[in-house]
Amino acid sequence: MKFNHNGLYTIAQIRDYENQAIQQHAIPEYNLMQRAAAGAVAVIKQRYPDAKNFLTICGGGNNGGDGYTVARLLKRNGNKVAAVAVSDPAKIKGAAEKALKDFQAAKLSLHQQITPELLANADLIIDAILGIGMQGQVREPLQQIINLINQSQTPVIAIDVPSGINAETGALCGTAVKADATVTMIRLKQGLFTGDAPDYCGEMILADLDFHQEWIKPSGRLIQSKTYQQYLKPRQRTANKGHYGHVLIIGGDYGMPGSVCLAASAAYRVGCGLVTVATRPENALLPPQAHAEIMAVGIRSHNDLDEIMQRVNVIAIGPGLGRSDWAQQLLKHVLNKSDKPLILDADALNLLAENPMQKDHWILTPHPGEAGRLLGSNSKIVQQDRFSVAQSLLKKYHGTIVLKGAGTIVQSDTEHYHLCPLGNPGMAVGGMGDALTGIIAGLAAQRMPNNIAAELGVYLHAKAGDRAARKHGERGLLASDLIAELQGLVN
Repeated sequence: MKFNHNGLYTIAQIRDYENQAIQQHAIPEYNLMQRAAAGAVAVIKQRYPDAKNFLTICGGGNNGGDGYTVARLLKRNGNKVAAVAVSDPAKIKGAAEKALKDFQAAKLSLHQQITPELLANADLIIDAILGIGMQGQVREPLQQIINLINQSQTPVIAIDVPSGINAETGALCGTAVKADATVTMIRLKQGLFTGDAPDYCGEMILADLDFHQEWIKPSGRLIQSKTYQQYLKPRQRTANKGHYGHVLIIGGDYGMPGSVCLAASAAYRVGCGLVTVATRPENALLPPQAHAEIMAVGIRSHNDLDEIMQRVNVIAIGPGLGRSDWAQQLLKHVLNKSDKPLILDADALNLLAENPMQKDHWILTPHPGEAGRLLGSNSKIVQQDRFSVAQSLLKKYHGTIVLKGAGTIVQSDTEHYHLCPLGNPGMAVGGMGDALTGIIAGLAAQRMPNNIAAELGVYLHAKAGDRAARKHGERGLLASDLIAELQGLVN
């Protein structure tokens, strides 16, 4: 997924950006609409070169105006085009009204009702029903129309945003068009990359309409590999393991020794020099058996941690930790005794939710359920607006926040975030969070700032998952398959 611009914008910022574009270039709003439609048509012809019969479904706002203009341009190119108005054309105003009049002047027929025959006769459906201003819930008759589109076997391309997706948050507004591709205009809308949106957008394509200048500072940016190349430079020939840091991973309660093994393996595979696992004495032989390079110590009480904590550079706690008295003692000891970079995951986060505090030197890596507990809510509320949740977590706990899920968000300051657009559903399996913890810890041990370790760690984790899925498919993907791809990525 590559774009000419990686900035992510709120809807208010997009409105400001459009106004800036109009003012800077003295472009009337309708001319901007024509430019957007031309950009969409260019993508349509490139992606669907054999399509000849088009069905454009138009709403009553500017998104509908885009649709009418797309239909007119496709007709001008010699294609067969049908259009459906899903709202009263007499109520259309502004630039969209001008688009409709030009559509009618071109002697194109406008249907007032969508039918199965119209859907079946089309090679491509163009969704121009609801634009970026969509909030609340989709109501009838639009709900039924969207259901008919989704039930058809015809490919769909959405203009700017799939109708029914909140472009600000990525939340599903009851129902939404499931597009094969989305052509979004001018700049990337933040909601299209997280929440429910990735299930509905299909392939994301940016038509920047030749606006190359960044007039408005974005709220966030997509994580891209080129940003982090300076942190993965070739190593000096005189290097030794001490140059690349020592990670301590604490966890692995009874019945959960695999978590610390996965985290330790991942830390090694991204290039740290040494990894020690602190776990239940009964489990201490298992990590070296998983990888002979892993050192392990048995921990009966928090007092056993002091000596090893002094020798390491980074501490990760949580994989397989559990919530027993043993786990609570270890976490409390680490939080009270160490000011080294610290990564918290899994049950360390659940224990933190019971006794909240603030630390500037830690990285918290919650999934939506853990994020909900940290904020006293639940995963459903978290998924409704992941951006505000990441902000709330940062304000409450400080440090760096990694809100996991489709479109993982990394937030280390209140003004800006980074979002990872990579990853796949095959990664929804046990052990993936442990691998991410190890990756971030292994990078932080190599003297990377916490926010960089988190951003790069999230990227490598998702990229490795995508590489593993391409080799064998998403179903049956294991965390160990992802870890096996890390060495190639960091080199």
